[in-house]
Amino acid sequence: MTALHRAAAVGFARSADAYERGRPGYPDDAVDRLVAALPGPHVVDLAAGTGKLTRALVARDLDVVAVEPVAEMRAAIGVPARVLDGTAEAIPLPDASADALTVAQAFHWFLGPPREEAFVNDQILDADGLADRFGSISFVAALGECERAALLEEIRALAADGTVVLSYVVELALAVRR
Repeated sequence: MTALHRAAAVGFARSADAYERGRPGYPDDAVDRLVAALPGPHVVDLAAGTGKLTRALVARDLDVVAVEPVAEMRAAIGVPARVLDGTAEAIPLPDASADALTVAQAFHWFLGPPREEAFVNDQILDADGLADRFGSISFVAALGECERAALLEEIRALAADGTVVLSYVVELALAVRR
């Protein structure tokens, strides 16, 4: 199996809980559009992380296999899906065993000529949620404990006693296997 970058391996292992709490899910209209484009119900969700997309696909009655290289992230998936250790370079399944492959937050590691669409996705966070969001970034989670704690306190202060809106644009890229 291909070795993971240290920041990804250490950071995501340390921050799986914060990743789950701090990262946004996906807007229903984006997931519905993705599901409508799938050629069949058997899906491999590659680089599944904590299962944000996996859960959305399972909720739409698809047969999903989640593939994720970080054990702590795999442990957080928690849906009735098959969950396997693997990477894009070493998917632990036989060739042609799925109708489609999805990649939610790691698509930047591949590419071909995808068809793209965009969806607005706002996330409203209190101070703890904002700290979880930024604490789940691999290079922040990989910091030494004192440095990480100090940074997260500064981040909590940005929300003070209110909320912060993080505005995202979910870019859906659809690519068809040739």
